[in-house]
Amino acid sequence: MTVRTTRYYAGLGLLPPPMRRGRMAYYSAQHRARLELIRALQDHGFTLAAIEKY
Repeated sequence: MTVRTTRYYAGLGLLPPPMRRGRMAYYSAQHRARLELIRALQDHGFTLAAIEKY
């Protein structure tokens, strides 16, 4: 998954914002799990709008 996609999902509210230290963004294991869930749901035909409600 690209950085651009990750930022896009965070912007949509599908992913909580990353922890920030200065200009750096840090993503936790919880972020990774959520990204994997989003990908799995998309593979099963869910739209991003439907995932947002999930």
